[in-house]
Amino acid sequence: ASGTNVPTSTVIKARNDGQISVRRQNIMEVLQSGGLMGIKDICTNLPEYSEKMIQRELAELVESGKVRKAGLKRWSRYSIATI
Repeated sequence: ASGTNVPTSTVIKARNDGQISVRRQNIMEVLQSGGLMGIKDICTNLPEYSEKMIQRELAELVESGKVRKAGLKRWSRYSIATI
């Protein structure tokens, strides 16, 4: 993809072949080390991403079954889904 100015994480996400984006991988690593965490806790560990970006990525991770969500709205807590 020479000559294009598309960020790598966008390319990985757009490929949709089951590969996880760098952002999602970073979120998963934070959750693995922290257990049950709220969005603010995750944001503190990943200051390079906005809270909205983390919310969107968490929603996708929950939908895909990789992350479990407990609670509603601002009381939501996230953790790695166990099989």
